[in-house]
Amino acid sequence: MTKEQFLNKYGELGQALLNNFNSDLETAIIAMKEHYQGCYRSIEDYVSTALEDREWKVDYKSIGRDLILGGEIFILEFKFNEVHVFLSV
Repeated sequence: MTKEQFLNKYGELGQALLNNFNSDLETAIIAMKEHYQGCYRSIEDYVSTALEDREWKVDYKSIGRDLILGGEIFILEFKFNEVHVFLSV
């Protein structure tokens, strides 16, 4: 797949991946095909979706808060229901 094909297929998300991986197309393709988890309204939505098949009673908001306070992740919120989650560097 060429860079142009990748960008045509994945658009803005593809460009963000290329930027994240210093224009390394192969790594961006692997990330998209093998590691992409989806877009969520919040970190709680992601955690609850990941654990929905479990029978656990979980406070997803508290887990998200603990991840932020513990320095494991940070978030950027741009709009209502649009949360971008990053692992801490």
